[in-house]
Amino acid sequence: MRFLSLRGFSLFAALCMGAASLLHAADPVAGKSPATIVEGLYSAYLKPDEESSFPPLISEEFEKHLTGRLKEQVQAMNKAQEGNPDLSLGYDPLIDGQDFDVKEFKVTESEEQTTEAGKTREVTVTFTNFGEKRRYVFRFVQPKGTTEWLLEEVECRQGTEGRTYQLQSELETALKDTES
Repeated sequence: MRFLSLRGFSLFAALCMGAASLLHAADPVAGKSPATIVEGLYSAYLKPDEESSFPPLISEEFEKHLTGRLKEQVQAMNKAQEGNPDLSLGYDPLIDGQDFDVKEFKVTESEEQTTEAGKTREVTVTFTNFGEKRRYVFRFVQPKGTTEWLLEEVECRQGTEGRTYQLQSELETALKDTES
């Protein structure tokens, strides 16, 4: 069981919890499948006794693998946190909680879909956290003419007490709160 303090917890760090295992290469996720990327994100939750995974690392190398609005929101949140280190979502969006004891972890990857803009693929993650079921869907895109998968959205479809949310909406709300 691992307890995680969220005081000053960076949103990007929350998003990239476990990315430490991916950061040893110059380009940690280039050419990797969406499922492999997601498994890397959750590695710290699955091996919490490995000190190298904590505290989570913030990495421009990983950030460049986000796409569109999600990337802009993560960058805006990181910038807002520079002026206010206590700013946070109040929970880790990859587990919908502050503390974790992740068990029964399973990753499934959808079939690749082709669109005019490129390819899409979803990765579904299920696990229990302190015995409570969690289900997340990570939506990836591969823009036409590239080989790199980019994370477009993280959707919690079964969180604490059945709670659901989309990470982009959560970020938008938190960023609006910083403006007030």
